[in-house]
Amino acid sequence: MKWGSFGTTDGQFQRVLDLALDAQGDIYVVDDHRDDIQKFDPKVKFIIKFGEEGRGDGELNNTGGITIGPDETCMLPTTVITGSKFSVRNGKYLRQWPTRLRRLSYCH
Repeated sequence: MKWGSFGTTDGQFQRVLDLALDAQGDIYVVDDHRDDIQKFDPKVKFIIKFGEEGRGDGELNNTGGITIGPDETCMLPTTVITGSKFSVRNGKYLRQWPTRLRRLSYCH
C-alpha cells in the first residue's frame, strides 16, 4: 500500500520510522522529521495527529517507535531519557516515564 506525499502537513511524511495498527485497523505513523504521530483509518484517511516537538509532557523528541496496547494507549519511546504514553482514541497525553532505553516496545 502506498499513500501520502513528501511534506509536513497532515497526511504527508518525510522519513517514516515505524507503523502500528490498533484493533480497529487504524494506522499510526512515526516520522523521524515530524515530532507528532499521525493516525489514519484503514482506508488511509487522515484522522488526527498528536504530540509536538519538545521534551515536556505530551511533547516528542527523537521518537524511535510506537506500540499500541490492548488498553487503547500507545507507548512512544522518545529520547534516551523519557518516553510518553497517549490515548489512541483521541490523542490525549496520559503520562511520561523515565527510561534509559533507546527503543522500548513493551505494553502491559
